[in-house]
Amino acid sequence: MIALIRPQPFQKLRGDGKRSYRIGALRTLHLPSPAGPQNSGLTLFNFESRSYDGKVPIGFIEIGYGSPARESFRPRPLADSGYTSTLTLFGASRSLMVGYYMFRGGSNPVNGDIGWTIKNATYPLISYDFWAPISEFGEWRPAVFRARPFNLFIQNYAAELARTEARAPAQPVTQADDDRPRAEARITEGKGFVFFCNYGNVHPLSERRRFSIELKTEKGVVRIPRATDMTLPSGAVGVWPVHLDLGAGVTLISATAQPVCRFTYEGVPWHIFSQVAGLPAEFVFAAPATVDPGPHGQQDAAHDDTIVARLEPARDSVLEARGADGRKVRLLLLSETDAGRLAQLGTPASPLLALSDAMVTRSGNALGVVTRQLADLAVSLFPAQTLPASVPGYKVTSDKDGIFQRVLFTGPSREVAAVESKLSADRSVVKLPSTAFDELDNIFMEIDFVGDVCRIFDANTGLLVADYMNNGIPWQVGMKRFRKALADEGLLIRIEPDLVGGETIQTVGTMTLKADQRMRGAKPLLSSVTFHPRYAVRFSLASAKRDRLRNEE
Repeated sequence: MIALIRPQPFQKLRGDGKRSYRIGALRTLHLPSPAGPQNSGLTLFNFESRSYDGKVPIGFIEIGYGSPARESFRPRPLADSGYTSTLTLFGASRSLMVGYYMFRGGSNPVNGDIGWTIKNATYPLISYDFWAPISEFGEWRPAVFRARPFNLFIQNYAAELARTEARAPAQPVTQADDDRPRAEARITEGKGFVFFCNYGNVHPLSERRRFSIELKTEKGVVRIPRATDMTLPSGAVGVWPVHLDLGAGVTLISATAQPVCRFTYEGVPWHIFSQVAGLPAEFVFAAPATVDPGPHGQQDAAHDDTIVARLEPARDSVLEARGADGRKVRLLLLSETDAGRLAQLGTPASPLLALSDAMVTRSGNALGVVTRQLADLAVSLFPAQTLPASVPGYKVTSDKDGIFQRVLFTGPSREVAAVESKLSADRSVVKLPSTAFDELDNIFMEIDFVGDVCRIFDANTGLLVADYMNNGIPWQVGMKRFRKALADEGLLIRIEPDLVGGETIQTVGTMTLKADQRMRGAKPLLSSVTFHPRYAVRFSLASAKRDRLRNEE
């Protein structure tokens, strides 16, 4: 049995000053916040105790990186806000899992009798994009990469987390307008993790000079950092380990870097760490370990019965530590950006790491690399793989990228031969031949417009097939699902100044990003329609074992 907690909403989401919406059980931070002058309570490590605490496992569900668009509220939360709420909720509880709502956006069926959406103009009728990390058309937004290191941390260190209890500091921060950093420990018998947050979603929290956290544990006092002068920047959020067993008889007493994932390669345990908010990365090992900090590190003089090393992040920043019996363990420190672009696509016993700005997935024994930027059609792999000389449409080359093998796919760029027939200032019909999609993953139509709502209809049947409430940026529409309609009579794009059936908007709330376009009577305009190919390569891993795979997305 596991208790799934749907946290209570933290605020009302105000729009035009007349109405308010309460988002069921959704927990998310919105920037800028419409809730008032202070930071959200989700910047705090506050957790309401339950009668079943300590009796059954706990899991959080419906933690949000986004929120649905509605008539007077068009949220585009920053990725940092979703990350912060995830970390504070998880860190202050005994939760063993994190469930998001939504992580992938969707589209309601093109059917007037079924579907979740309320049948009025308050919400979109088709779109359930939710500003999710993955859009309803399959685009990866920045939130995917922001969430990934924490998701991998939970997957890889679940056994350690399962044994911990949440411990609040002696003087916890309980008020959202308090400028002090927030922290919580999940720790038992001196082992566990420290969660910290110096993030304010309305008012940024101040940086803290000479910042440290001191824990009194069953294994003695642990001070983090141990021997480094540290300034905690505004916005820093992360997780630090305490007395983490690295394997090979090596114990990491503390670190000012976040553990991401682990695996065993050629009999040696590996742990991947991420730098946090540009902070100096200090690693403190228990004696009698010996440490080789590698090309991007340095080792301090001995501090009591500990060994202190510092690393700079790089794709070859590998520290090697040996236990008393000579067995070794390796640590790789990546930058926060690289850690967000790291996918773990193998198993702990048969590892495969993929690092890329593109969307990288694995299905069976094949890797897929997908991107709208031809220059980003590349992936760095560890360990190195046997590669084909070419894949359909692309030449394959590889070189060294730190400990990784960088694989680059080069091929011709594509122009999309779309036909737009302008009907009026606010309407167009677009067509695409079916062959336009050949050898492409998808084609995206970017619609820039002035108005409140953009709707797309099948020009042959008249059915509404997609809609979008203006949130201040152009609409990105994946066209592959409309391939048949595009090759037939095409798609009709229509811009509307006000929601049909909606209430008159007299004033504009803080979350409406283009106020001048929300005023009643604004003239609708279809400014531009452009088309962008999304490239993809898929290739088999000749040297990989066909183990049961873990594909993160």
